[in-house]
Amino acid sequence: MKRSVRMHHTENLLAAAWKKRYDALTPDVQRKLDDLSRHFDRGESDFYKLQYIKRSYAMPEIGDVFVCKPVNQQYYFGVVLNAHIHNMIGDDMYVAAIFNSHADQIGKLDFTLDYENILLAPQMISRAFWTKGWFQTVMHVDALGDVPSYGFYKYCFNHPFWDEYDQKIELRPKYLSIGATTVYGLGYCITQELLIRGQL
Repeated sequence: MKRSVRMHHTENLLAAAWKKRYDALTPDVQRKLDDLSRHFDRGESDFYKLQYIKRSYAMPEIGDVFVCKPVNQQYYFGVVLNAHIHNMIGDDMYVAAIFNSHADQIGKLDFTLDYENILLAPQMISRAFWTKGWFQTVMHVDALGDVPSYGFYKYCFNHPFWDEYDQKIELRPKYLSIGATTVYGLGYCITQELLIRGQL
């Protein structure tokens, strides 16, 4: 019986891309990111966690538009790009993109689907983001339009790029993330982006 082969690539593409981006930032922004990293290492989640909005037990579907609330107290929009995914991580996973489009109140929502305005590469998440109250669905779009290519990076595998169904992607997609993320991981990544973009 053949055993699956796993190996490290010579370079972690996501780590290398982050280092290049970090090195190009101003010393002040670098210091803020370093402080955030220390908070994360210490488990001091008040500095980066998503804020509670409202629990929902409705099943998220493709095209659902939701909001999340990071530490700057703004409501950022996201869209469900794929739903009810069965893979090695879970039996009901979702792929969602977070956009750099926000409002200060849920009652003042105005969202236009613009893939040139993505805040964070599409992430694989669980339904718990809704059932625990970190995401709140606010509207639905019937057509997702021309969704940019995305995939998930598996550094320890002999092939680096995979889709949400654990199928190989031959070419590197436009957006690449590490796979399933927790609420703390997502909150941390969003907070990083807000610091870099001067929104925090």
